[in-house]
Formats: sequence, C-alpha cells, structure tokens
Amino acid sequence: MSTNPNQVLYDYIAHQVNREDSLVNNRMGWVLQLNGFLFAALALAGKDMPLHLSMFFQLTIPIVGLITSIAGFIGVRAAHRQLDYLKSLWSIQAFPDWPRPFGDPKAFRLGSYAAFWPAATLCICWSTFFVYQLWTINA
Repeated sequence: MSTNPNQVLYDYIAHQVNREDSLVNNRMGWVLQLNGFLFAALALAGKDMPLHLSMFFQLTIPIVGLITSIAGFIGVRAAHRQLDYLKSLWSIQAFPDWPRPFGDPKAFRLGSYAAFWPAATLCICWSTFFVYQLWTINA
C-alpha cells in the first residue's frame, strides 16, 4: 500500500466511484426484475379468479410497482449524489496529471441519465395502470 497521501486519496476516490457505479447497476437490475415480475402478475391477474380477488390484484399490483419504481429511482439518485460528491472532492484535490476515475464530466452526466429514465418511465406506467383500473371499476 502506498504511503503517498495523493495516491491513497486517488485510490479511495476511484474505489468509491466504482462502488457507486456497482450500486446503480444492482439497483436498476432489481427494479427491472421486480417490475418484470409485476407486469407478468398483472397480465395474469383476473384469470380464473373471483371478481373481487381479480379487482384487488389489479389495484394492488400497480401500487406495488409504483412503490418499487420510486424506491429504485431514489436509490439511483442517492448513488448519483455520492458520485457528485466524489467528483467535487476530486476537483478540490486537482490531480493534474492523473486520469479522472469517472471520465469526462459531461459524458458522465449524460450517461447517468440512462439509469434514471427506466425507473421514471415505470413510475408513469404504474400510475397510468392504477388510474385506468380505478376508472374502469367506477365505469
């Protein structure tokens, strides 16, 4: 292990950036897998079930999907807040001859949007499904 304080800080920042990227990846995987399961469950809800049970599932599955998607969005946002902190820590230290552990700042920001859109889109989908189910029940 290096005793150079700059090397220690650089290694720490690079490790933490890698860790936060991994957390984003894990959280998005969980959100997409759980939502896939919930979409399949919603498609099957009502098949060979009593009407009251079918209506229950058709209302609760979108709520669970919305909560899951919101939790995923919050988790991704938390990781990106930590990445923003690490980038600011990096800029304060200003290692002029060392490679950035997070790439070009503009490309990094644009690339981070890819993690937000699926969860945000799923929130809209589940909200739409829920409103539609309420509307068809009352019609």
